[in-house]
Amino acid sequence: MATSLKPADEVIASLQLLPSRLEWSNYSTALDGVNDVSVGRLLTNSLLIAGGAVVGNVLSCSLAAYAFARLRFRFRGPLFAFMIATIMLPHHAVLIPQYIIFNQLGMVNTYWPLILPKFLATEAFFVFLIVQFMRGLPRELEEAARIDGCGRSAVSSWSSCRSPAPR
Repeated sequence: MATSLKPADEVIASLQLLPSRLEWSNYSTALDGVNDVSVGRLLTNSLLIAGGAVVGNVLSCSLAAYAFARLRFRFRGPLFAFMIATIMLPHHAVLIPQYIIFNQLGMVNTYWPLILPKFLATEAFFVFLIVQFMRGLPRELEEAARIDGCGRSAVSSWSSCRSPAPR
């Protein structure tokens, strides 16, 4: 807080904790921005990217985790093991191939390369975490929902459950 009120020449040059004079104009300069980049623009970018990543991770990782936790299909075990093994893959190993793909798709310098992969269940840790949570849920809950008329399809929701007919 004290450094934010220091004059520009004192920020690096002086090791004093308190400034020699208070520069309240630093806050207006920060809010107006530098080189046509304002704090509002930076905040909007952060919220858009973080919000898109959270929504993408929750949707895609939940669907993938449900499939691994509850559905029985061929090669489920090896596919789950392969997905878990991707946790050990360094991020730098996929960075250049991702850049090449997004460059060929014309998406470089857009928000899409930062948000789109999150909608493809690329975060193996989150899938694993949700799988472990879903395995802890009793199957009786799912059976009770099915008895009440809910389906197992990926597009089913609470609204697709048939409510009991009035008597």
